[in-house]
Amino acid sequence: MIELSKQTRRELVANLRPEQPLDPGDDRYVELFGQAKGELSPVARALFQALDDADPRGRSTLLFTGFPGTGKTTELRRLQARLNADQETPTRALLVDGAEYIDLYATPHIADVLRVMAHELDRAATEAEGRDPDAADSYLARLWKFLVETDVDLTGFKAQAGTKEAHLQLMGEFRRNPSFISRVREALSDRLSGFVFEANASIIESVDRLRKAARVERVVVLFDSLEKISPVDPGRAESTELGLEQLFVRQAELLKVAAHVVYTFPLGLRFQHPGIDTRHSGPAEVQPMVGVRERDRSPKRQGMDRLRRLLQKRFGQHFDRCFPDPSVLDPMILASGGYPRDLLRMARGLIHRNREAPFGATQIAEIINEVAEQYGHVYRADQRALLQAVARTHAAPQDDDAAVRQFGRLVQRNIILAYRNGEEWFDVHPLLRDHSRHAPLFQLQD
Repeated sequence: MIELSKQTRRELVANLRPEQPLDPGDDRYVELFGQAKGELSPVARALFQALDDADPRGRSTLLFTGFPGTGKTTELRRLQARLNADQETPTRALLVDGAEYIDLYATPHIADVLRVMAHELDRAATEAEGRDPDAADSYLARLWKFLVETDVDLTGFKAQAGTKEAHLQLMGEFRRNPSFISRVREALSDRLSGFVFEANASIIESVDRLRKAARVERVVVLFDSLEKISPVDPGRAESTELGLEQLFVRQAELLKVAAHVVYTFPLGLRFQHPGIDTRHSGPAEVQPMVGVRERDRSPKRQGMDRLRRLLQKRFGQHFDRCFPDPSVLDPMILASGGYPRDLLRMARGLIHRNREAPFGATQIAEIINEVAEQYGHVYRADQRALLQAVARTHAAPQDDDAAVRQFGRLVQRNIILAYRNGEEWFDVHPLLRDHSRHAPLFQLQD
């Protein structure tokens, strides 16, 4: 046994962060879905093709979703780089992180999406023109004026009205101050159409400015983090679902602006509203799990090898010291269900709980059981029938509205995982199905 130094442990823990997206060209990137080295993943490639087939100066909305920690932001970054490098259709692609501007624990609202879009496009156009993007004459000045005219109380702002400091504080209040958000939404209840008109007018101007200043034909906005919208209080789950339905289904036309936009959205909504595709410009693209098992649950070696390669990249020079026999990782890879986030969580757990390497079967079994216990705490008795049906049929419910809604919530909470081996299919997360104290519930289904 070799002791892992504090510096080595810190390096490994940092490299194994499951929430860390990778930049294009990062050596730690692994082609998890069988694409050629350097190529886009299948879902990112489908998004690129849909954008490439559309009128460059037109407008479209595309949807992209998947489980947290499956690499969606990484793929959006690679898609952005591919679009910006397109020489056939000169493009400016912006990657917008909604988490910087929106309270992701509050019920979503169309005004939040449009104000962020208008703000980011205005900044991009101003930068392309070689001017200060934080200037006081930005879109935020228009937003401030609109709120004043709508009688929203802005007296609590520390910065002086009309300054860029006040405008920057304004965007912060939208993300951090629930009472301010509530006041704005109440004020907008009778003037939403005016707000939408103002935001779209700014977007049209910014897109025209950006085309001229950057000398591009196509403008694309990749709007990330909306898939993370989720209430802290489980009692607000239904109101959040209704808000998401309002935003992505009923108000789908309002999401169409004077550019091409790819929106991320919560995966559960796709099952609760299977017709969501028809409200947008193409089918929703879903980042699936890495296939580590076939439907009959026999191991799928290609997928397992790709995830082993992912760990090899993240452990770097320490991999051989930690896992001299790489096959010792097989149980952990299978227990992850092909979910990169859970695999990296378990790998980090090995580092946190063991000061010496190599790691053997005992340490790996311990960390599998520990994470499985966390999934076991999430399970509820009223989920039993649906989970057993999914474990048996690998299909989503079709006719029972209550079951469909419950299915969407279980997908959103990573208890049910989605795969694509030719066609889409589903299974209960192996950490719950095979390793938790509830595993006997699923034994008859194997």
